Amino acid sequence: MLDDVLAHQNSVGVTKRGPVIVKPCSYRLSRFLASPSNCDVVLNISRGIQEEATAPNIRKKCFVLRTSTERQEAVDAGFAELVGVRPKKVVKRIWDWIENDWSVPTRKSPFGDGNAAIKIVEILKKAGYC
Repeated sequence: MLDDVLAHQNSVGVTKRGPVIVKPCSYRLSRFLASPSNCDVVLNISRGIQEEATAPNIRKKCFVLRTSTERQEAVDAGFAELVGVRPKKVVKRIWDWIENDWSVPTRKSPFGDGNAAIKIVEILKKAGYC
């Protein structure tokens, strides 16, 4: 599918004006987490990246290249959108978003505020474990 999307992107003359589709990056933590921070929009098939895209320090629109998701919270909150698996439909929807909307919800992430580790340490300290 990725090759089909890349071929369609090239056939319709996509320029750097909007999103440029790249091959998937590895899940090495530092590179993976830096990637969504440096882009305008995320295309994915992964449940995890749908959560990461909503993080307070990332907050990106995520187009999910699937027909269903286990992270419906991200869809309901407006951070993610199911766009299916047909390359032309995927590219058309992204361009429609760029030309007509280009927004990310201002509401909080449905997956938390990014401070879970701090809260866990506080609880452990209060319980005498650290």
